[in-house]
Amino acid sequence: MDLLNLNLSKEYFHFIVTTATAPRRIANAKSSPFNSYTGSPEACVDINICEGGSEATCGENYECFNTDGSYTCQCASGFDQNEFYVCVDVDECSRPDTCGHNAECGYDCLCHPGYTGAGPCIDFDECVPDPCHPNAECTNTEGAYRCECKTGFWGSGVVCQDVNECLSLQVGCSENAECTNSDGSFSCVCQDGYEGDGQTCNDRDECSQAGICGAGASCVNVVGSFHCACPVGYAASSQSAGCLDDDECATGNNRCPDDSTCTNNDGGYTCDCPAGYQWDSAGGVCADVNECSDPNVCSQHSSCANDDGSYLCVCDVGYSKGASDICEDVNECDEVADEICESFVAVCINIPGGYTCQCPEGRYLDGFLCVEDATDCGANNPCGENSICSLEGGDYTCECDDGYFGTGQLCFDKTTACRAGIVSQSVNCTTSGTVRLSSSKPSLLILLVILLLTLFLFH
Repeated sequence: MDLLNLNLSKEYFHFIVTTATAPRRIANAKSSPFNSYTGSPEACVDINICEGGSEATCGENYECFNTDGSYTCQCASGFDQNEFYVCVDVDECSRPDTCGHNAECGYDCLCHPGYTGAGPCIDFDECVPDPCHPNAECTNTEGAYRCECKTGFWGSGVVCQDVNECLSLQVGCSENAECTNSDGSFSCVCQDGYEGDGQTCNDRDECSQAGICGAGASCVNVVGSFHCACPVGYAASSQSAGCLDDDECATGNNRCPDDSTCTNNDGGYTCDCPAGYQWDSAGGVCADVNECSDPNVCSQHSSCANDDGSYLCVCDVGYSKGASDICEDVNECDEVADEICESFVAVCINIPGGYTCQCPEGRYLDGFLCVEDATDCGANNPCGENSICSLEGGDYTCECDDGYFGTGQLCFDKTTACRAGIVSQSVNCTTSGTVRLSSSKPSLLILLVILLLTLFLFH
């Protein structure tokens, strides 16, 4: 019998050995017992029996595999051949090791989140590519990952925001430093005038730098800074330019009053007061000059009268200013004085600063008239006994006779007084009782004593 021409069921010939070569046995599979070649005996060519489809060739749930001169039928994945040589579904999930610990068993093995593979499932590194924020660190864990914001940032890790450390009192910057926030960090920089690392800032002694203030200025260090001090009358245009003259007149930095002129000079200024005034530095005003304090400010025969800002020279009475502004004597006799004197029957005599009316010879001024001078005292002789009356210029004098002494109106005998032992300043008696005369007149008391003594002796 020619087995190649038989059209029998494939299942019937499972594992039957033919006169030709037997098909290869595969577990859970069935093979063809036929030689599958075609062509002439000299050139046989394998026939692909599986071209008709796995189900048509092998049956439901089978997969057909062509072999050289034969073919093999094998249960499809997920199926297994039972005792009736039928491929039935296999419950893979009943096997504990089918998918492993990190997968869910179903139609396929579904890896848990964070794992990958076809079984077993291995950990998947979620940090590649990085799912976290650029300012976060990604840390892979078993079946998961963790996003943590970097130092200087805060947030969930998926979103990270910069932390402004400068708003915190715990930042650690010195009180003499400036805190500058940056993306994810901060910096402490010492302020101008201080030096250090920002955490500690100490005063910088700028005055230790030579020439920092310039010529003529002295450097004064203060905490956190310095300044350049110039002498009075000078100012520094900048910290290093040195001291330049301060034009107090141009800047208005002066004490000159409005009625004066400010004149700048090197290192100071002067207030030039108007004529008649002088600068009073203590009071800051132009004070009046008392020109009259100079005894020679006015000419002779004049007096000085001080005025505000000036003075006057006033000629004395009887003087007037001449052409040279010098007080000269006024000749009153050339003016009204001569007429006045003539009314007195007198002659006008000019004297420095005034005049006098002089009576002619033989006359004397009696009140306002020149009257004739009498030759003797006449009947109205005011002198006493033993005295001589004399007239001169309308005035009379009484003079005791020789050998008498007294006031002229009372005259006493000098010899009698000496004998009585009466001594006065005007009478000096000798031991013999003679009289020594004195030029001084006796006192009135002594004259009264002599008068009483005389009356007593002669009565």
